[in-house]
Amino acid sequence: MPAVVEPPPAARTAGRGLEHVAGGADRKGRADGGGGRGRVGGGALRGAGPGENIQDKADNTTRFFVLGRKAAGPVGGGKDVTSLLVSLGDEAAAHSGALLKMLMPLAERGVNLSKIESRPSKKRPWDYYFFLDVSGHYEDAAMKAALGELRASCPMVKWLGSYPAAN
Repeated sequence: MPAVVEPPPAARTAGRGLEHVAGGADRKGRADGGGGRGRVGGGALRGAGPGENIQDKADNTTRFFVLGRKAAGPVGGGKDVTSLLVSLGDEAAAHSGALLKMLMPLAERGVNLSKIESRPSKKRPWDYYFFLDVSGHYEDAAMKAALGELRASCPMVKWLGSYPAAN
């Protein structure tokens, strides 16, 4: 039977609780929300069960991802979200309006940008990666066309996944 670990009081979200247990676990971490038990490697995490208030804010939202080797295809009934990672590379340093140029292929095809976050690339000062959430599925025709144009002007465009939009 796996060891049971009681998370400290500060570990009240799924991520923080799993981080607490994963510190000594192997890289094959698994999370099982059923019955309020999480399993990471060989250990188990005891926490709140479904329907119990584990959030610290009433409007808190946690996303869980299922990772696989093959794409599942559209599953959101036409209401999917796609997450992308994009780098402007030297384009951003060399030209003004590089971010606008990156977003135009999406806008021109009616692909709505719902979230954009920047993170330093750590390659050189003032170089950033952009994480985008956009409406639509990776396999949609408009998305494929926009990403094709994006790949022509950006040194890195990575598809992180497509999933059903939250209600």
